[in-house]
Amino acid sequence: MKKILALIVIIISFFRCTNNKPLPNGYELLDLDNQSELAPPITLRPTHVGCYWSCQPAGDKSTLLLGSGKDAQSFVVFQCRNLNKVDSAATVVSAKLAMRSSFHVGEESALTVTAHQVIDEWDESTVLWQDIEDSYIVEPVETFEFTPRDTTWQIIPIANVAFIEEWIQDSYRSTTEIYGLLLKFDRARGGAVFYSSEATVYTPYVEIVTQREQVGLDTTYAYFSHDASLVQNQTNSPAETLERDPATLRVGNGTGYKSLLQFDLSQIPREATIHQALLTLAIDQAEIYMPGESFGETFSVAAHAVAADSLWEPTAIKIDSSRSAAVDVAAGGSEAFAFDSKSPVQNMSRIVQRWVSEITPNYGMLIYPYNQNSDFQEMAFMSGVTDTSSAPTLKITYSLLPAHRFAHP
Repeated sequence: MKKILALIVIIISFFRCTNNKPLPNGYELLDLDNQSELAPPITLRPTHVGCYWSCQPAGDKSTLLLGSGKDAQSFVVFQCRNLNKVDSAATVVSAKLAMRSSFHVGEESALTVTAHQVIDEWDESTVLWQDIEDSYIVEPVETFEFTPRDTTWQIIPIANVAFIEEWIQDSYRSTTEIYGLLLKFDRARGGAVFYSSEATVYTPYVEIVTQREQVGLDTTYAYFSHDASLVQNQTNSPAETLERDPATLRVGNGTGYKSLLQFDLSQIPREATIHQALLTLAIDQAEIYMPGESFGETFSVAAHAVAADSLWEPTAIKIDSSRSAAVDVAAGGSEAFAFDSKSPVQNMSRIVQRWVSEITPNYGMLIYPYNQNSDFQEMAFMSGVTDTSSAPTLKITYSLLPAHRFAHP
């Protein structure tokens, strides 16, 4: 019994010797109550604002825009290299141009259109109106009238079958002389948005009926091979010329207007973590253009950091296309618009984080139409130049890392 008791005493002594209280370490010296907390949010107004417009090729769009809207108009150019499907030895009996409208623009009033032969080559991916305006025959091949409608096939008879026959023959030659047709007008109070050759449905085409002896009638559907909207800004201000401190910040699908904002972020510490950056703009109801129910009274607005240049020279302005823009939808009847949906807030916060952390220089941000050349809609925002209370605001919520208890004040 004594031996057992002695053994128990030895074991207890051993555990007391090997379970000493550990010495304090660096982790325990931290002030665990001093966790990272959100700093009071700050609301900034822009230090610089600007506005300009520029043209953008529309050959990659799934729609074609023919008509006019506020301060803008658009013609259509198309090529049909599928005419070599037509029997070149046959006689053309009739021809029709078929284009399916998605929706109408402005008034449903008749529009007189002239079709002109294009005499110079053009590239669908880069073509603009200035590339075509001196490259077509003024005397029209055909003149027709149509009334813009929603979801309607516009079937346009082409009475000039001699031109169609020549176009068919040209498609068989090694050297091209007919580079398509230009559809234009002198005046319009509206127009239509058509499906283009890029669309997966309702592709526009030329229907040709031919006749050959002992064969009879044959109908060929030759679909457009290339097409593009030729959108033109109709304002008096020159293209790619910066207007500094405008009263209104314009963003236009048809006019191609874009706006610029720059905010001073110097009061936010470089080591800050940006949790939310909310950009809000007051809508200038007197300047917006939302023509009718066909548009749904909404406008898609995009914002992205300016990657170059710091002077805001329009011809040199670039955005970082490798990163996602903030994109949100503005409602025409609202007093204000904000990039406040989940994804736009995240993308805007990433932009601001990169500026604050000095990963990228703060050259400001470009506010631009997400669907340029798709219609004539225009959004407009108060710049705050004449009334600071209506200026755009950037509300930033951020936090800082907790301070160590031995850190210097």
